[in-house]
Amino acid sequence: MRSFVISLIVATMVATVGASLTGCSGSTAGHAKSQEVDLASLDVGNYETTPPDGGLGNSGSDEVGRLLDAQRLANFVVDPVEVDDALRRGVSPTYVIRNAPSLAIDGGVFTAKAATPAVKYSMRYGFAASRATERNDRVMTIAVFVFSTSDDAKGAADEFAAAEQASDTSAKPVPLSTYPDARAVASDARIAVYYPKDRLLYYQSYKGSDLVKTAELTLAEQLPLLAEFTPTDWSKTEAIPRDREGMLARTLRADEPSSNEDAVLDLAGIEHFLIHPKEIKAALERAGVDLAAVSETRVYRAKDAAAAQKFQHELADAYPTELREIDPPPGLATAQCFENTDDTLNDRFACFGSRGRYAFSLGSGQRNDAYQQAAAQYALLVNSE
Repeated sequence: MRSFVISLIVATMVATVGASLTGCSGSTAGHAKSQEVDLASLDVGNYETTPPDGGLGNSGSDEVGRLLDAQRLANFVVDPVEVDDALRRGVSPTYVIRNAPSLAIDGGVFTAKAATPAVKYSMRYGFAASRATERNDRVMTIAVFVFSTSDDAKGAADEFAAAEQASDTSAKPVPLSTYPDARAVASDARIAVYYPKDRLLYYQSYKGSDLVKTAELTLAEQLPLLAEFTPTDWSKTEAIPRDREGMLARTLRADEPSSNEDAVLDLAGIEHFLIHPKEIKAALERAGVDLAAVSETRVYRAKDAAAAQKFQHELADAYPTELREIDPPPGLATAQCFENTDDTLNDRFACFGSRGRYAFSLGSGQRNDAYQQAAAQYALLVNSE
């Protein structure tokens, strides 16, 4: 099953994004009218509409703390589209990596056998971002893995590179003259690079042409970001806050969140999960969006109320022309909702809305549930003021 709104704006599953956006829904001409909303009249179903007293607290465990640090790492990993403008199609693997075994999940970075060095050297967490061209003739994955020590990162890099050669007899070590510490292995059509930097291990897989040149260009983009990221001290992971500036407290929470959910991302982190990264990122920048919370719904913080409302409509206008705009939820005329008749989609129904400086998006397989989510998300934003 393919996801509709989730894969359009923020992918909350580890899945290859198969949809493309080719036009506008035409909803700009029918922008929702401003009106007062009676919260008591809204059907919010069983969704929570009151923010938790005292916020969400701290991680409370090393496991949750590592996941929160991995989500933060997403903000420091280069999106492949920044290296090659044609790499606009989101593909797997793009996800927050909880631990070493998570490298080998379905659609993950490696097979279980290839991930052995990460397990051996007790990789703590990581993040991977991938994109391809529309023709799939160029595919790039950029990932960063975090280890406990620099020696562990170096040991893993050596063994990963050796495993690349062992698994492909045509692959040979190649030097990256600008980066002599990189372990690079290339065949005719693919290069893999492992570059240890302190406790971090950078990984790139690239299928295409100009392999060495592209690898060096990517490292030039990535290394300055790695210098800005400092893993949380292992003794303090239990004290990492679950929320940032109350963003998740304003967001409908998923019952069983994936590693990509219950996350608060900067603009750089959001970009990894955009179908049309250049266009939607430009809209995010115009709106002054600095943070986004990802859970059952997605909430974006804009610079002011006018910017949030405009961003809501820009998100809605990104939908393909074949999608049908439907009535908004009862009592919430400011929201915009859509239906896709493709029954292979997980989220046939999508809604967008805003309140104050916050815009939101959501998707559901059922119209009534989408309406209830939109109503509950709006009420939650009001009650968080």
